[in-house]
Amino acid sequence: MTFNPFDSPRAEEVPHLTPADEANRERIHQIGVAIVAWEKLRWMFNALVGGAGVLGLALGYAAADGTTIQLQNISDTMVGITVFAIAANFAYCVGPLIEGYTIWFFGSSANLRPIVWSVGTLLSVLFTFFGAYGAAYTG
Repeated sequence: MTFNPFDSPRAEEVPHLTPADEANRERIHQIGVAIVAWEKLRWMFNALVGGAGVLGLALGYAAADGTTIQLQNISDTMVGITVFAIAANFAYCVGPLIEGYTIWFFGSSANLRPIVWSVGTLLSVLFTFFGAYGAAYTG
């Protein structure tokens, strides 16, 4: 019989779980549940941050008081929006990371998710609004 690294292990080859392994299995499950919950909240985060960006751009262009919008400014703004959207979603990953570490080291994250999500989203919305306003307002 030849060794095939892609074969599933046989039952006698799988080590039996110790009580510590069972505790880790539960923590890993809780972390998985937390990650899924964070991903379900991501669409709302993106909608709020995107809405703040659109509002900031609109108010910034309106406050420019008749300044003509040049094509180069629009393309620069679009590149900035794309880069910021990617960066904001990377920053969003800090939330599940904080909750995952809290579950792993303390066993529970209690009511951490709504607090971290709310504070992080508020900061992102404010940063996006004022950044978009500043990018659009050239006066």
